[in-house]
Amino acid sequence: MNVEDVKAVIRDGREAIGRAQEMIEQIASDAAETESAARATSHDSEHSEVVKGLNSLGQAIYETELTIRRLDEANDGASQYLAALG
Repeated sequence: MNVEDVKAVIRDGREAIGRAQEMIEQIASDAAETESAARATSHDSEHSEVVKGLNSLGQAIYETELTIRRLDEANDGASQYLAALG
């Protein structure tokens, strides 16, 4: 594999990262809307299953935020490596 082949693989990876980011951002948006609707629907409920469900939604949103940050970092790293390759 020569340098140009490596660059092509990295570019393909960056495109895949971009597609993944779009999907995760949509998931994050959907989860936030779902959480908002669930909180409105279960207003002041202290039922254990409601609390568990809301906590799970909150955790899902947190995980999507972490994933978006990781994808951003991966994309940045790939960009830096491409620049270093010239």
